[in-house]
This record gives sequence, structure tokens and C-alpha cells, in this order.
Amino acid sequence: MTNRNTTEITVWDLWVRLFHWSLVIAFTLAYFSQGELFEDLLENVDGALLQTIHVWSGYAIVGLLIFRLIWG
Repeated sequence: MTNRNTTEITVWDLWVRLFHWSLVIAFTLAYFSQGELFEDLLENVDGALLQTIHVWSGYAIVGLLIFRLIWG
């Protein structure tokens, strides 16, 4: 029987992984909350709500990018 010494090497730390998944979520929210994409949805959902989601998703993306530039 051979004894193998295995060590786990983490390529990306936790903060970078959280950044990437948060960016995916924010971008998806911004994309799907644009008004022209879902004109039929605007009949059922208030347009102001979709605009608010879209704007805050953009703020989140900018904040995430600033964080990533600082984090390195």
C-alpha cells in the first residue's frame, strides 16, 4: 500500500469566490429587470419595482468591482 501525501491547494480564496457569484447574481438581476426585455411582465409587475431592482443591481456591480480592485 502506498502512502500518498495530498494537500488541497485553494486557487481562489473565499472572498474572490463570493465576489464572482455575487457579480453573477447582480448581473442576472440587472439583465432580467430591464423593461424592454419583459414587456408582458410589466403588466403584472410595477415598472417602478423593476427599475429599482435594475438600479440597485447596477450599484451592487459597481460596489463589487471597487471591492475587487481593492482586494487585488
